[in-house]
Amino acid sequence: MLISFDLREEEFQIIPFPDDHDREEFGATSATTIINWRLFMWNERVTLLRNVASLSLWPPNSDAKPMRMWLLDEIAGGYPQKTAFCWTKYADLLSGGNLRYFPVVFWRNDELLCFTYQKGLVSCNLRTKKLRIVELDPAENGYFHAFVYVESLVSIEGAKKMI
Repeated sequence: MLISFDLREEEFQIIPFPDDHDREEFGATSATTIINWRLFMWNERVTLLRNVASLSLWPPNSDAKPMRMWLLDEIAGGYPQKTAFCWTKYADLLSGGNLRYFPVVFWRNDELLCFTYQKGLVSCNLRTKKLRIVELDPAENGYFHAFVYVESLVSIEGAKKMI
């Protein structure tokens, strides 16, 4: 679940993750499956990526499962006059083959940077569905981390008007 804080109303709101109704589709059971949720911002929208990894897929040389992408939508007119939210399934990404992708960060608008054990970093263009290997050697660089810079969550101009 996500916990949202409304700065104007000074209230918390709980936003549940999308329904995990398709566990059968992935052959998932709690004893054999790891479900990994990652939260991102993409095109100014809250985005959730879900990986389903079977423990039996290790080492990573079997068929990998697709990464599911969800977008958070805001619904006006909730009760009582509060904003409600719902998730919309956007796409299944990077399905098929024998590579297991781990999302790192969105960059360059519609590109998702992912890590694979076999190829290191790859960039997936969400519009064209094309993959590009990013020329870095994971053995030399060790772990991959991404830090996203956001200028401000609160408008300074808006804060000045309130004073």
